[in-house]
Amino acid sequence: GEYSAAIDLAPGLAPAFNNRGRIYSSRGLTGQAIKDFDQAIDLDDSYGLAYFNRGTAYLVLTQYDQAILDLGDALRIDPDMARAYANRGSA
Repeated sequence: GEYSAAIDLAPGLAPAFNNRGRIYSSRGLTGQAIKDFDQAIDLDDSYGLAYFNRGTAYLVLTQYDQAILDLGDALRIDPDMARAYANRGSA
C-alpha cells in the first residue's frame, strides 16, 4: 500500500510505520501491527501515538501488563490523550 511505498522511499519516517501498523490492526494482523509500532518507537521514542497504538494492540491480545506500560508511556508523552486513559483502564 501507500505506507509501504513511503517506507521504501524513506525508511526513517516513524509516522509511516505507525500508520501502516494501524492498517494491519484494522485487518486483524495484530502481530504485524506491533512490529510496525515497535519500528516507529525505535525511530522516535517520543512518538506518543505509536505507544498508544502498540498498547491498544497489546490490549487486543490480552497482554495487559505490556498494554499498561505502553499506554502509560503514551500518557507521559501526551497527558491529554483521553483514549489512552480509557484503554489503560480497560487493561
